[in-house]
Amino acid sequence: MQGYLFRYKKQFFSMFSSDLWESLFFVLTNVGILVFADDNFLNPTRLIPLGKLKVSRVAKKFGKREHVFKLSLNEEEIWTLAAADRGTLDLWVQAISETIDYVARCPKEFLLK
Repeated sequence: MQGYLFRYKKQFFSMFSSDLWESLFFVLTNVGILVFADDNFLNPTRLIPLGKLKVSRVAKKFGKREHVFKLSLNEEEIWTLAAADRGTLDLWVQAISETIDYVARCPKEFLLK
């Protein structure tokens, strides 16, 4: 699965600023989620590994955004992401959850290295 999502960027220095969301291109693979600044696939800016990743929906609006979910690697590293609509949110959460489950059950020699 691949597509644009919005990532929430925390602003530590401004108490009165509005929410800051950046549009990034995400590609789900069987080793992790590749993050690109755009859809030209030249240089990923990040790989979010699936190993200990947890995905969860945000029940309410997050700031001014709806259709929000979180990717948690640990307590310090949490990515807050928003989809454009409910259907896209459902697809991403399901695809990530199923890939995590698949990778946990799959023999390691069948995974990308």
